[in-house]
Amino acid sequence: MIILSTGSLYTYGLDRVFALAEKAGYDGLEILVDARWDTRDPFTLKRLSSEYGMPIAALHSPFVPGIHGWPSDQLGRLEKTVALAKEVGAGVVVSHLPLRISGLEIRVMGFGNRRFLLPFP
Repeated sequence: MIILSTGSLYTYGLDRVFALAEKAGYDGLEILVDARWDTRDPFTLKRLSSEYGMPIAALHSPFVPGIHGWPSDQLGRLEKTVALAKEVGAGVVVSHLPLRISGLEIRVMGFGNRRFLLPFP
């Protein structure tokens, strides 16, 4: 099965991604759960899947905390993604290792509020 990740077309709406996946001949989709409401709504996901004949093969757990209605801890987000996957019929849930500190952000105020990231090796 060859599936398309909605994360690769993040700036497009889900409806458009489903249409493009169908037209390009993909076998299904991986939905990246994020701040956009339709990526977390089981009714919308099932409707789009049915409308385009594109199964939702996988759900990708949110990368970051702060998703409305989702737990802020990684394990909580993963558990909620698993529940959504069961609801929409996705057999796979994708998750990444927890984010670690990779740098120090410095904000300089007064000159256009610039931000700099000093990476840690």
